[in-house]
Amino acid sequence: MTPHVAQAIAEVARAFPDQQISHLDDGQGGAFVIVEDLDLGPAFSPPTSWVGFAIAGLYPRADVYPHFVRPDLARADRLDLMTPLNPGHTMPGFNRPAVMVSRRSNRWNPAHDTAALKLHRVLMWFNDQDPPVRIAA
Repeated sequence: MTPHVAQAIAEVARAFPDQQISHLDDGQGGAFVIVEDLDLGPAFSPPTSWVGFAIAGLYPRADVYPHFVRPDLARADRLDLMTPLNPGHTMPGFNRPAVMVSRRSNRWNPAHDTAALKLHRVLMWFNDQDPPVRIAA
């Protein structure tokens, strides 16, 4: 893996010091990364998941995309998952069944954007989703 990719993994570890992080070399200068037990917020059930992603060998000039979460993720209100959540995928490298999270950064700027920041943004998207409406009985 390239020095930039190794640095990105170290930055993710610093940004999420309480989480277990696993990574595998992709054989092309990049890496596959999984961060365990992250909070997705009250709109999802279960409300926590591992989050995985690939960091391409071209990093930092390449967006960190897509992200993946646990395959049994559901909306807490029991409605179907909708775009950008796409069930039926596999997390590359680790070969874990997964829901793909399609949150591309169209304005990726290698001078400012990082793998850790992208992961924070993906988690922020999950946590910004409306929680299920509770109807009083």
